[in-house]
Amino acid sequence: MTQTEKILTQAEDIARRTFENPSQRTVMQLFARLCDEQDMRAVEVEEHASPLH
Repeated sequence: MTQTEKILTQAEDIARRTFENPSQRTVMQLFARLCDEQDMRAVEVEEHASPLH
């Protein structure tokens, strides 16, 4: 399973736990948010790993 599929599955799980009948739009909004959060974490890790000049 790709990382994208894992994030989409996670978004679907969150939507189903949070909303009675989540729409596809809701799932995709959650998916986008999860992707953004993952990207922000990756940037933070990069910033901490790079040497200071």
